[in-house]
Amino acid sequence: MANVSKNVLGNKGEDLACWYLQKKGYKIRQRHYTCRFGEIDIVAEDRGVVVFVEVKTRTSEARGAPEQSVSQKKLANLRKAIFSYLSQNPINDYRIDVLAIIYKSASRQLVIRHHSAVSDIRRW
Repeated sequence: MANVSKNVLGNKGEDLACWYLQKKGYKIRQRHYTCRFGEIDIVAEDRGVVVFVEVKTRTSEARGAPEQSVSQKKLANLRKAIFSYLSQNPINDYRIDVLAIIYKSASRQLVIRHHSAVSDIRRW
């Protein structure tokens, strides 16, 4: 049951992330790109720049901020998945963004923190 809830929350977070990005003028190119190295949650486009988006969703910050769960290892695996994507879709300009989402469904509270052009997570 915990995994189902985690998957439901993750999918809700990605839906909210797409809504947020589209509201900011981004074009969603693809969701859930998967390869042997892992998954890219969202591939979007922002003014001609392809943006690979990692989405982390939680219902509270009791166990830490969502973005704190993006480790150096996670970023390394994400980069491998990005290189796989780039081998099939030649792109000149891209960046990695992280969207941290706190969604409290009972009170309908929503907090979205957008970390753009992430290359190192030590600042969190």
